[in-house]
Amino acid sequence: MVITIVYWILGYLAYGYVNRDKIYIYNREGDLFIHKLIMGLILGWFYIPWAILKMIFGR
Repeated sequence: MVITIVYWILGYLAYGYVNRDKIYIYNREGDLFIHKLIMGLILGWFYIPWAILKMIFGR
């Protein structure tokens, strides 16, 4: 259970880090949060290593 929560948080942060230069337009306030939360959960296995490599090697 704790591992799942940590994975979800890391996926959320990694998705935000990888896509920080993009512009998002949403209708409601919570839509961006929900989008990042779902993408971090579903594709966290992809975004976490990508964010680490991006931090190490720059752009």
